[in-house]
Amino acid sequence: MTERSRNLDLIRVVAIFFVLSSHFLLRNGFYDELVAGKRMYVMVAMRYLFMSCVPLFLLLTGYLNGDKRPEKAYFRKLGHTIVLYIMASVVCLLCRRLYHHEEITFFGGLLSIMNYTASSYGWYVEMYVGLFLMLPFLNMMFNGLNNKRQQQLLLIVLIFVTSAASIFNVLDITQRNFLEMHTSTSYTKLVPDFWIGLYPIQYYMIGRYIRVYGFPWKPGKTLFAIIAATGVFSTYNYIRKYQQLLSFFSPWLGRSSIQNLIISVLLFGFLLNLRLDSVPDMLAAVVRRVSKLSFLIYLISSASDSVVYPYLWLWVPNMTDRLNYYLPTVGVSFLLALIGAQLVMWLYSGGSYLICRSIKERQKTHETTR
Repeated sequence: MTERSRNLDLIRVVAIFFVLSSHFLLRNGFYDELVAGKRMYVMVAMRYLFMSCVPLFLLLTGYLNGDKRPEKAYFRKLGHTIVLYIMASVVCLLCRRLYHHEEITFFGGLLSIMNYTASSYGWYVEMYVGLFLMLPFLNMMFNGLNNKRQQQLLLIVLIFVTSAASIFNVLDITQRNFLEMHTSTSYTKLVPDFWIGLYPIQYYMIGRYIRVYGFPWKPGKTLFAIIAATGVFSTYNYIRKYQQLLSFFSPWLGRSSIQNLIISVLLFGFLLNLRLDSVPDMLAAVVRRVSKLSFLIYLISSASDSVVYPYLWLWVPNMTDRLNYYLPTVGVSFLLALIGAQLVMWLYSGGSYLICRSIKERQKTHETTR
């Protein structure tokens, strides 16, 4: 295993762990608690770091897929993703039916798979399928530009249309006290925000750019920048939302925000440039295995989260006290999702082997009877 492939595996593992960590905040009542106190400040900072999870996957997609072309062989690969999604969705439906005793009909279950609700986190697949289909044409766009300057201009335009709103559309300037950020619950639109949902393409193109030109900073400098950015942004939002609820969909808090963009790109560059040649082979193998299962872990964690978090609420009634149980809670959910993902992958691999073997035997039989 090369050092660079170890870095890419590490990025996937960090991303999937951050996915489950962001769900810790989503499922432990964080968004229903007023922002006040040291523990809430820590969790605001955690949110900023963990929200890089999906951008890390998107950056990695751009980093790895720059050579993909609009060919039949490429589009056929989507079938692999769809089959794994269906199998993971069945696991989630079985958990809901057998563990939570939900009434799920065959038609209802089939419909939930088709509309990406069988897993609570199925939206990611819905997004990824569209990106997968557009990906070869995005490559043609990027590669068709004449030089590095034009490619940089493309990134600047993408960043503006997706992230500028998180810089300018943050204060209600119609109010006299608009500079008192913590009293403002609304904002005035100063720049267009129609295209903020374009962030998957934005991150994909940045990942593509990093693959071509590299990430310029060394890990030490990048780590300092990550810590500084997380501290500044967390402090800003703690002040901004003090004694208020932290809305997941605020313009300055979403996945398309400039704050999330900065932290995500810095973290990606940090993990990409780490020297991992001295990491023991056994540990690298474990990281590689988790990396390969990250897609299934993402989806099946919907089931494991639904099992774990009711116990957290029961045993720890106070929301801020749940911070003490962050690692055990996420760790148990991660382990359950990992086991489920491995079982699904074994089933998928076994089924694929039997199907391929059956096809080959039929071909041999056909050839001998000709």
